[in-house]
Amino acid sequence: MNKKNDRIEGKIIHFKSINSTNDYAKENFKHLENGTIIIADEQTKGRGRAGRSFLSNNGGLYFSIIHHSKVDISMISIFTQLAAIAVLKALNEFSIDAKVKWPNDIFINGLKACGILTELIETREYHGIIIGIGINVKSNQDEFKKLNIVATSIEDETKIIIDKEILFNKIVSILKEIISDFEKTKDFSKYKSFLIEKSNILGKEIIVQIGNQKYEVKAIDIDDFGNLLVLKDGRIVPLNSSEVHIKI
Repeated sequence: MNKKNDRIEGKIIHFKSINSTNDYAKENFKHLENGTIIIADEQTKGRGRAGRSFLSNNGGLYFSIIHHSKVDISMISIFTQLAAIAVLKALNEFSIDAKVKWPNDIFINGLKACGILTELIETREYHGIIIGIGINVKSNQDEFKKLNIVATSIEDETKIIIDKEILFNKIVSILKEIISDFEKTKDFSKYKSFLIEKSNILGKEIIVQIGNQKYEVKAIDIDDFGNLLVLKDGRIVPLNSSEVHIKI
């Protein structure tokens, strides 16, 4: 991956191998400028939400973007879904029809191929947002089976050979455009219909875990604040992405 690219604003830091691009971004945050992207050929300790591991062998696309934002703190969780939209739209340009499991997992043919991890670092002047994206690009089925991981890759599901740098450029270009628009308008509703169209859980019975409690609910909608609306015990309940784990 080139360290500089005319289509991308901000510094790009490239590692052949690193423990986690998000961890590097967090540990070095105060020294990294807004818009910095950390990208790695592999991660030895890739992770997802709630500390779950994310297999990140050579052949995937793994990167984190540092973004300084002044939007209201209540809107921060929306950035995960904006990132999901960018990935979905970029894959669409390769004629790949992917789906999103709200709020952060991208599925192809019913199997997870991408995870998104957004983390917050508070400062006095702004919210420091680290958006981590990990995509299984090349086939990795032997390793998935060895570790008993239910996942897939773009190559396994579509037989399409994708240039990782082209995919990276598309995702970052789309994401920066979406974020810029959202921060100007503070309007998530314009993106909601796309997420609803691409959802693989709406209209389905799902299991949500809030804290240590699990509930069977029906996913019915996404509201204008990015919350998942579920039907629980006859009531419509909004769920924030920071407080729920979903199984389908």
